[in-house]
Amino acid sequence: MIKKILWVLTFFLIFGTVFSTVQKEIVAFENIPNMSERTGFPDGSWQRRLLPENFMPDERNDVAFGIFLFMVFGSLTVAWLMRKKVYGKKLGEYVKPLRFYLLTGFLTACSQYITLELSNLGFIPLQEFSTIIQATQLLWALIVVTAVYAIVKKGFKFRQVLFAGLLFDVSIMVTKVCIRYFFYAKTIFYVVDRMLYGTVLVMLVVVASGLGFIYLKVGMENI
Repeated sequence: MIKKILWVLTFFLIFGTVFSTVQKEIVAFENIPNMSERTGFPDGSWQRRLLPENFMPDERNDVAFGIFLFMVFGSLTVAWLMRKKVYGKKLGEYVKPLRFYLLTGFLTACSQYITLELSNLGFIPLQEFSTIIQATQLLWALIVVTAVYAIVKKGFKFRQVLFAGLLFDVSIMVTKVCIRYFFYAKTIFYVVDRMLYGTVLVMLVVVASGLGFIYLKVGMENI
């Protein structure tokens, strides 16, 4: 009984802590222009999150973006078909316990842009739009923390948890940058900056929750 109470208390403590790391992305999301401004902001500028101003040309590059997608999904496909092990587990052994969480992460990312378009069409007032976006940010953080909790309970080691975090990057952040590039005509510089920023946020959540749950699990086994 004590163990269960400690697990629950730690879960909510970790979740409350790591959620603060994703709050800034709400601002980044709300800076997305509506569909009538497909070429960018009125003055042609946008707020960078990680990369320096002149890191790369601020222009669209379909070839570069295509190579990026090919590398991401191609490497996952090769790992799946060749049944290669990553940190002692095959890709299927990662996906199987995470499939529900990866799917809900993907749907949560898509729901943010559906909400955006409904707001642009006047179906959702601006104040409610902001509330919904904050709720979806809370939701994807909760999904990631819950997934980490589940795989740690199954005996995943920390490096395996880190690799699971990369799968969430694909499920959530790659989905977001694809939508921004294909439907909002964003530049390759923009999507690279947002992809790196989003990856940092996801991995912060994964690292914090992974270390917390693994530490608790080891401690509980010694009680």
